[in-house]
Amino acid sequence: MDTIHLVCGSTGEYSDSYEWRVAAFSTAEAAQAYIDRLQNIYKQFPQQARGYKRPEQEMEQLERVMTVLDPNFSEDYTGTYYYYDIVEWKG
Repeated sequence: MDTIHLVCGSTGEYSDSYEWRVAAFSTAEAAQAYIDRLQNIYKQFPQQARGYKRPEQEMEQLERVMTVLDPNFSEDYTGTYYYYDIVEWKG
């Protein structure tokens, strides 16, 4: 069975949550490496000021940096979390 590993992003909680697809990979290792890269970049920005509390200039800089690897990047007061999901390739 062939599978695809979809890297996903999420932010928020409960009914106020938002999830999106970032990229697809043929192996779990490649998907996890991409997640690690995203998280390492994200962690370079202070976490005590997330989402709505983050200064506008810093949010603009964060979005410019993150959207290079994650075009749909989003953040709220809960921060941004990345994971991968496995789906069967039917093609």
